Formats: sequence, C-alpha cells, structure tokens
Amino acid sequence: MMLYPILALLLLCTGSSYGDPQIEGTLRSFMQEKSIPGMAAVIVHEGKSEIYALGWADCETRRPVDAHTIFNLASVTKVFVTTAVASEILQGHMRLEEPAKDYIPGLREPNQRERRVADFGRVRIVDLATHTASLPHDPPLKIRGGIYPRQEILQYLHNWHPPYAIGSKYAYSNMSFGILGMTLEGVTGHTLEQVFEQEIFRPLGMMETELNVPPRLQALRAPGYLKTGRRSLQWQPNNWPGGGSLNSSASDMEKFLLANMGLAGPRGLIDAMELAHKTYFKVGEHLAMGLAWQTVQSQGLNIIDKNGGVAAYSCYIGFTQDNQIGVVLLTNKGRTEVTTLGRKLIHQLARKFKPAPDNRL
Repeated sequence: MMLYPILALLLLCTGSSYGDPQIEGTLRSFMQEKSIPGMAAVIVHEGKSEIYALGWADCETRRPVDAHTIFNLASVTKVFVTTAVASEILQGHMRLEEPAKDYIPGLREPNQRERRVADFGRVRIVDLATHTASLPHDPPLKIRGGIYPRQEILQYLHNWHPPYAIGSKYAYSNMSFGILGMTLEGVTGHTLEQVFEQEIFRPLGMMETELNVPPRLQALRAPGYLKTGRRSLQWQPNNWPGGGSLNSSASDMEKFLLANMGLAGPRGLIDAMELAHKTYFKVGEHLAMGLAWQTVQSQGLNIIDKNGGVAAYSCYIGFTQDNQIGVVLLTNKGRTEVTTLGRKLIHQLARKFKPAPDNRL
C-alpha cells in the first residue's frame, strides 16, 4: 500500500470553514446559481484530501449534508465497471480484444439457417468500454420501473445490426455498459454487486457504496431533486446496473479518487485503475477515451474525468496526474452542469499551486 499524508476536513452547512475559503466560495456560488440543495465535494491537492459538505441532504427535514451522506452516482458507475474489467484483464481472465459474447452466458451465434447476421459477435470488450460498439444509447426494450429483461436483451443482440462500423465512432451508450456488466458476471460467476464488493469496495474499505442502498444505510441517503426543484420519487433499482446504478458518499469516493490518483490503496487495484485510464480511442483533437474514463486536454492540463447525471442527481470525478489534483462532486439535484464546476476547480487549484519557476543558472 502506498502511504501519503492525507488530511480530511469537513465543512458543515452551518458555515464552519476549515478548508480553502476560495474553494468553498466557488462551491457555494455554484450551488446558489443552480439552486442545488446539497453538495459533498472531495478536493485533493499537495498530498492532502479535504471533504466539503454544504447544504441540505433533505430539505424537508433540514438534515445537513455530511461526509457520509449517500448520493446516486449515475454514470460514474461506469468507471467502477471498467476498474473491475481491468482487474480481470490483469488477472488473465479477460482480454480487451476478445469478443464480448464469449463472456455472456446464453449468448450464442444464431443458427445459419435462420439467416441472421451475428453482428454483435464482432463487438469486443474494448468497444463496449470506449462507447465505440455502435450500440444505441439505451436499449429499445424499456418497460415499467426501468427493468431490462435479460432474455429480451439477448434476443435483441442476436438480431442487432450496427448503424456504422464497430469500433470506428464514439457514441455514448448506457447499453454498452449494461452489457459490460453482464460480461463481468459471466467471467466471474458472481453478480456485479459481488464483483464490486470483492475487487473494489473491500480492498479500499468502501462501506457506504452500494448498487441498491440497504436498510442499514437508508438514513444516510439524500433524496434527489429535479431541475424544477421538486423532490423526486425514490431511486428505482433495476437489473441493468452497469450503466449507472451505484450510490456512494464523499467519504467512500475520497478513497476511490485517491486510489485512482495512485496515492493510496492496494498496488494491484491501482495497476488496474491505471490500465483503465490509458487511451484506447481518439475522439478528437482534445478528447480521448480510456475505459469509460475520458482524457480532456484543457488549458494545458490533461484531465482524466467522468461525469454522471440522472433526473435528480449530478456528479463528477476528475483528476490530473501531472500535478496531483483531484475533485469529486456529489449533488442531490439533476441537470446542474457539474462537469463545468469540476474542471473549473481543477484549473483553479492548478493555478494556485503552480510551482515557482526555477531561475537558477
């Protein structure tokens, strides 16, 4: 395990300030602008980690946000999926270039007599993980409650035809990550929740991160709020978890961020995370895809990040390896453009802690 000096600071919504007042001011200003009830933020810089907790986890009961308040992670779930995929790859159980169908029980090549082209058989693990598989954003099979019937999905994949060449174009796809979660279940023989627990949560000591928030943690959960400000119905669990169903706290996401930055955590897990950060598809001049992670070239920085958003929650995780700056943002309101805030904070910290030039001869 790599050990660095880590300082955790908690700023309560009462206004107490123990961290950087400039960072806190930026957070509060954004919350006011977007009418966000509550936010938990993790800021890493100069070998230190700070947790800022601001506003209300529940507006009706006036329960304040703290480091253990649980928010929905939405599509930030995807980088947990690819961390587990990378771990399986390093253990020799999967290969990025192999067809995804090889890892999904019940998915076989259709009989030639049925005159169907098995296009999905050409989709590789790396295509799913980089949003280049040519699959749709969401499957056209939704039924009530957000449930995706497994057998209908498999039947859909048997008959699916890509609208463009597989591996040639970036197009964001929740369906790809639902299927990627199925490959993990196929290769390990465990549920995705069990895979996360064994390969990520337990090694990092993440005790407040779950696909479906259990009774023991319900009191920590922050209700979500829609863009209109109306309180949302309780988050609905579904059987398509790889696309975006995890829930977590700032306390746990601090551990996940530090491990991704290589500052703390088991060496084997850090190696898997580094594999997921690598570039596998170039989207444009300033954007490249890792395994779910994206690398954005912005104002002289290479920012590795991932955002997430559903109707009632918005979140962000991002960091730079060059100057060891990291940010996690968790909010209980949807459609808040929190990615803009995350990158702004990274640039703000990079400017503040920029090393002085060496003028020695």
